[in-house]
Amino acid sequence: MFLDNWFIGIGTGNTVFRLTYGMYMTTGFDALGAYCVPLEIAAESGIFALLAFAWIIFMVVIKSIKIIISNTTIEQKIIISTCLIGITGMMLHGMVDTIFYRPQVNIIFWMLIAIFAANMPTDSKN
Repeated sequence: MFLDNWFIGIGTGNTVFRLTYGMYMTTGFDALGAYCVPLEIAAESGIFALLAFAWIIFMVVIKSIKIIISNTTIEQKIIISTCLIGITGMMLHGMVDTIFYRPQVNIIFWMLIAIFAANMPTDSKN
């Protein structure tokens, strides 16, 4: 699916995926999604959405590591570390399951990103 629609994807949502999946499925097997968050993003929204999502994750990891090894307060290090651990866990789980179809998990993921962003140091070094 991704190789045929790599530029803009097939469209977001379960309905569009199920309609399109019929053209690619093996007889007798049905799927709710790609069961891999990066592949799901790429198939539904295309290469640019995948690159944007990967960039967000990459920047969170890099900035988190910089904050953790810097001279910030221990409270800030704990909050940033917790966000990093939560995001990493969700992404590892997302490699084998479509966890973002569950609104509760999706909201927690974006809340962790928001908490991370809200706790970034204000100095220009990070």
